[in-house]
Amino acid sequence: MVKTTIPLVMDAEEGDIKIDNKAICVLDIAHHEIHQGDFFTTDYTKDTSSGGTANILLVVPTATEEVHIIYRVNTELEAEITMYEGSTVTGSPTELVIYNKNRNSIQTSRCRAYADANVTVNGTLLRTVHIGTQTAGTKVGGETRETDEWILKPGNYIFKVTNATTSANQVSIILNWYRITGDEDEE
Repeated sequence: MVKTTIPLVMDAEEGDIKIDNKAICVLDIAHHEIHQGDFFTTDYTKDTSSGGTANILLVVPTATEEVHIIYRVNTELEAEITMYEGSTVTGSPTELVIYNKNRNSIQTSRCRAYADANVTVNGTLLRTVHIGTQTAGTKVGGETRETDEWILKPGNYIFKVTNATTSANQVSIILNWYRITGDEDEE
């Protein structure tokens, strides 16, 4: 049997390595943040009418933390998904419940999320994705999931789904984010 030694170089301040039964167990940063109680989620589902919209307004506070987000959208039929930064809203939209993905943690998110905000200025368009199809005799929905996270600066973000059909279309918007607070060594 040939024994191979692989040198392991790691900055002790960057993460944890656990050696268990001669195997190295490594967690990616998002999974690590769940264990630390700094990973949050919210969602919103709505039946949209022809050309109707559903959105989540995410308000990122001016705090000493980085918010890293990945979003996912599911639709019953064809739709367009857009993500805007620096949006202006009016009124008092319905606040969504934000859950900590570590159900044993008492940490709460500093971000706030709202359903169907009245957007007066979209802001800067960061992403547009078109999913599903509506061709003669065929109506198919879809799902899109951002696989690379966005690191958000403080401000307002709109995650919007527009029904691209002439039929009712159920849509779901799911936001998952974690925060890096700068005090990670104080755990």
